[in-house]
Amino acid sequence: MRGPRIFVLGYHGWKNIGAEARLVSIAENLRRLIPDASITTSTFDRHNLDYLTIVDRRAYFNPGFHQWHVPKLIAEADLMILSEGNMFSERFSPLMTQASSNAIEQATRKGVKSAAIALDSGPVHPKRRQRLAAAIDSLDLLTLRAPQAKDALRALGVTRPIEITADCALSMSPPPAQDTEDLCHRYAIGNGPVHAIAPVDFYMWPAKVALIGRPSEYLRWPVKGVGGREVRRLTGELTADWVRYVQYALQTSPDAQVPIVIMDPSDKRIALAIAAGVGRPDRTPILDGHDLTPHQMSALIRRFDSLATSRYHALVLSLAYAVPFIALGHDTRTRFVAEQVGASDAFVDYTDAHRVDRMIEIHERMFQGNAADGVRCAIAARVGPLKAADGLNYELIRDLLDS
Repeated sequence: MRGPRIFVLGYHGWKNIGAEARLVSIAENLRRLIPDASITTSTFDRHNLDYLTIVDRRAYFNPGFHQWHVPKLIAEADLMILSEGNMFSERFSPLMTQASSNAIEQATRKGVKSAAIALDSGPVHPKRRQRLAAAIDSLDLLTLRAPQAKDALRALGVTRPIEITADCALSMSPPPAQDTEDLCHRYAIGNGPVHAIAPVDFYMWPAKVALIGRPSEYLRWPVKGVGGREVRRLTGELTADWVRYVQYALQTSPDAQVPIVIMDPSDKRIALAIAAGVGRPDRTPILDGHDLTPHQMSALIRRFDSLATSRYHALVLSLAYAVPFIALGHDTRTRFVAEQVGASDAFVDYTDAHRVDRMIEIHERMFQGNAADGVRCAIAARVGPLKAADGLNYELIRDLLDS
């Protein structure tokens, strides 16, 4: 007798470390709880998920033509899982809600069970709200990774039962300690303080899908970012603020280093601009997620003494090691997780005119005397219950398959 066929649908294979960390954790937990399951995942690249050997199939399709491929993959499954945390938000692109609505509707029509686990909420255009709410209500299982997201979905018109769990990446298996040592050697990270940053150019979003355009306009084909003179000005100001913060962090110790983390290919431009602005490549190594697996990025994060991040999943991965953090946020996710671990005062809104001053103040407060030890203990005390809440995601999936 064959096991259940599970299709995991998300924005995989684009070397977004956050999306892939969620995928790795989902695959690990499904394999643990349902050993005989046949797991298929979508990928937008033929080879970027080659490291993920615990799934049975990596189904490639061109992102510009997903609407022709997804229905076939859903029809072959017993259960479809939406795995991308932002699939109910248009903060980054309307493609998110369109793809999730399409997939849920296809599953309903074909009689395939559907689940969305540990998702979030965000802005949705009025013309797409009714369709998205109806699609969400037709899911067989819905869990959210933060309680605040539930209120947003209720306001959207969603009426179905909702479970609050936690982000899937929290329970990704820890990498061996030797990996941290080897990777620090590869990137010339020494024994001094390591105060990393993970920047995002907020002003390039929301993006849209366009099959034709100038190469310089794309975040990654076929996703085209926002452009224009005003965007370039705002990006320049943001870059200058990050440069100032990095320079401050380097001055805290003569042997301090500030690795610049690229969690997504769209972050590469601003990361390289910050590095060029600081002009100290020996002290600002670039940790490019394109060259790393989620486990390898996690191994490097283990070495950080602090992290200033705009990338939500850089923050989530750092929680496993209780790394003191500053969240320069552009959406609700980083604020929600800061609140969940009792560090709401570590969140800075990117629209704050004094954002870099606030970041420096928070860093100084975290490392005054022995304060960093207290910060680590406070974070660690909150992470255990969050990991347990993430475990509920997979118990509910197993119950759904057994029903």
